[in-house]
Amino acid sequence: PFSYTLLAFVYRDAGDFGKADMYFRKSIEASNQINDSTYIHTALHEIGNIYNLNDDMSKAVDYHKQALAIRKKDNNVNHLLYSYHDIALDYEKMDSLQVALSYILKAEKLAKQLNEKWMLFNIFRTTSGLYTKLNEFDTAEKYLEQSEQLANDLNMKSVYFNLYNEYYNYYKSTNQYKDALLSHELAMAYKDSVSNEEIQKNISELDKKYDSAKKD
Repeated sequence: PFSYTLLAFVYRDAGDFGKADMYFRKSIEASNQINDSTYIHTALHEIGNIYNLNDDMSKAVDYHKQALAIRKKDNNVNHLLYSYHDIALDYEKMDSLQVALSYILKAEKLAKQLNEKWMLFNIFRTTSGLYTKLNEFDTAEKYLEQSEQLANDLNMKSVYFNLYNEYYNYYKSTNQYKDALLSHELAMAYKDSVSNEEIQKNISELDKKYDSAKKD
């Protein structure tokens, strides 16, 4: 299952979601044959992400919740954090905003507990977007401000692209068109240099997964 999982992540990061899905399923099958659930929750979760990317939201939620059920039994806080976060994104995409908010707030609590700045940045940004869609603009602005503080700590181009893109959505929704235009221009200024940074980030994440799997 380790080899299948590693291959699945390689194909996922290369954008070949069909092969990524195939190898995640092979990982589940191999895990079941040796009665080892180590990789099953990861494979289920990532299959859910693939369905999300393909806009099949009912299956995305189904697979993410299957992964969540296993992760709750294991009580691994880091894994639970990612489950809650990605389920929130599923429900946001389905316009079930209150349900999405309930999951993202659970993710926020765990991210603070772990002091995961990268995830906190994403969580604050997502939460701001949810409150913007719910027309709760004061709360949305507070989360954006917290997101900006973390962006400055992280100092990554992809972070600033996502931050200014969220500011654009916020200002557009509140009819602050001059600020919306400025935020859009800032987001585009960072966009061109994001791709190389994301590639390096994905390689780094893959290295961590490989090291962790070897230890297991």
